[in-house]
Amino acid sequence: MFARAPLRTRILLRAALYGGFLCVGLPLAFSEALIRAPRFPAMPAPRPPYQDAPLVADGLRLRAWLAPGRPAKPAVVIAHGLGESLDSYLEHAAVLATRATRCC
Repeated sequence: MFARAPLRTRILLRAALYGGFLCVGLPLAFSEALIRAPRFPAMPAPRPPYQDAPLVADGLRLRAWLAPGRPAKPAVVIAHGLGESLDSYLEHAAVLATRATRCC
């Protein structure tokens, strides 16, 4: 059979393995989590009274929804944060659409 390695050798190998994981594997895993953008499912089509209103800014295509309003009132733009979608602010947009010209 195989001869068992001395205790000191086994301890040094374990320390190298765990140290390698802490010094290389853990930072690599965190950097991947910070660099990679989260993937979200495709947004559903807008519900009435909203319409699709795509925007292009500096070559970046943005999806937007537009709720038409009255010409005599000001326009309002609502922007969601990371991890949210336009659906998150439909209630706020409904209130603002009654007070504003357009709600994006």
